[in-house]
Amino acid sequence: MSVERTWLPEKSVPGMADEAPPASIYAALSQQYGLVPDWGEDVIEATAADSETAHLLGVRVGSPVLHIERHSYAGEVLIAYTVSVYRSDRYQLWVPLARPLPPITNPRK
Repeated sequence: MSVERTWLPEKSVPGMADEAPPASIYAALSQQYGLVPDWGEDVIEATAADSETAHLLGVRVGSPVLHIERHSYAGEVLIAYTVSVYRSDRYQLWVPLARPLPPITNPRK
């Protein structure tokens, strides 16, 4: 259904690459490294599957897919960058909306 790649800053998670992949990256960041993500942002766009992604997802090259880039933060520190590509015929986005208290601001701007 999806292909996902996550990059983590080595200085924040020393030795993690030498271990077996965790069942949950966010649980490992929190429990092993004290990095609790408290906010993030997703950039979502429709794209076409390239040959590698098409092969991994079992679709034709050029098939529509959803491309999602996520930045996850603990305060102002970027703790994870993830790129996910989802089959658009098997995935639906659900985005709940609520008024945040206090208002969320983007510290990168």
